[in-house]
Amino acid sequence: MISKGQIKPLIVVSATFYNANSGSDFGSSVAELRSFHNDFEKHLMPAVEGKYRTYAVSTSDADLKASRSHRAFGGFSLGSVTTWLEFCYNSDYISSFIPMSGSSWYYGGFGDFQIKKNVDFIEQLVIQNKLNERGYFIYHAVGTNDAVKEQSYMMAEEMLSRKTFSSEHYVFYQKQDGIHDHFAVREFLYNALPLIFGK
Repeated sequence: MISKGQIKPLIVVSATFYNANSGSDFGSSVAELRSFHNDFEKHLMPAVEGKYRTYAVSTSDADLKASRSHRAFGGFSLGSVTTWLEFCYNSDYISSFIPMSGSSWYYGGFGDFQIKKNVDFIEQLVIQNKLNERGYFIYHAVGTNDAVKEQSYMMAEEMLSRKTFSSEHYVFYQKQDGIHDHFAVREFLYNALPLIFGK
């Protein structure tokens, strides 16, 4: 997409919250994703932006916040849950979000989605942090045959029912016949990236 001129040059970092000693079972994964925002803010973001030439003048807190409009975060499945948490914790550093096949678990978790409470909280963050004025964008996506589509559908329905989340700030995309796999992810990213990093 970069070579074809569809998006501006960008740095892609494929992060994980696993390490050689961590468990990768569902319970361990949920525990890790709930604290990942700390690692992102304190370690990952400064490490990447301190090594490569980016829009951040330095890795000072002020400069990382000042360059938020050039930073996006996305993830699939539990990575989608992580992405929603990044919005909840790190919207001062990130302006665009691509949660794919998953909803916010700031409150609740799998099987206890607490959609309204989560959207209430996200709406409160948008208003309190004046994000409509400062700028933010969420590209939320799921496949129509995804095994975990219900939580995404419920989240989207609640988000779209509120005037706070205009189409300038929130988009919900469905891949027809898409399932819970990386073919869907490729399509989501192909459609989302030009909206965020387009020429």
